[in-house]
Amino acid sequence: RMGTAGRQSQTVRSARVVSQLALAVVFLAGAGLMVRSFWRLTHVNPGFEPDQVLTLRVSIPETKYPYPGKDAAYRNELIDKVAALPGVVAVGGSKPAPLRGGGEPYEFSAVGKDGAPRILHARSGAYIVTPGYFRALGIPIVRGRDFSRQDNPDAFYLLVNEAAAREFWPNENAIGQTLLQGERRAEVIGVVGDVRNDGLATDAASAVYVPITRLSRSTLNIFVQNPENPHPMPTAARESPRAV
Repeated sequence: RMGTAGRQSQTVRSARVVSQLALAVVFLAGAGLMVRSFWRLTHVNPGFEPDQVLTLRVSIPETKYPYPGKDAAYRNELIDKVAALPGVVAVGGSKPAPLRGGGEPYEFSAVGKDGAPRILHARSGAYIVTPGYFRALGIPIVRGRDFSRQDNPDAFYLLVNEAAAREFWPNENAIGQTLLQGERRAEVIGVVGDVRNDGLATDAASAVYVPITRLSRSTLNIFVQNPENPHPMPTAARESPRAV
């Protein structure tokens, strides 16, 4: 016969086994959910093409290039140096990289059809970019055009994504619309595809793209698309700033 102590010990062991099995089931369920979530994230379209793109992060020293014209000349020369490397098909830059957020909280205003001003706030923020940024990352320009170095320096142009076009001007054409940043008038010249700027798990929100000539920044991510020969690129691209 099994004594009282033996029965109690067997009961404790059985309880432990049941607890361990329950925990194992919980862990397996959690792992399954995690795997499914990871699978879904890897199959989400980010809105850009990261394949064959090298990112080069550059800081432009403000003490050496204190004036907007001077830092623009440095930036353009650097981009031109990288663009001249073998196999490069597109180069562009922005302050933040896609999927990492970093949109700046600028507010814009517009005059409605009733003549009253209204505040427009891009939920994903404003992104400061160079000409060529969209081509380098494979972000489609749906309507209109990209920024250009040949743009009138006295004019202020903007691009918006499709989410912003729908949100700001439903049932209207965004191209040619005017936004105000303070007292500065800016014309929308292009509409680009939506990018999940705030991460793969977050839907693309309204975004405004501002040319870097208008809001210069000392930190720049340069994106280099080189589908033919990407392997020697990191070393060659790192040498470009030193050459400039």
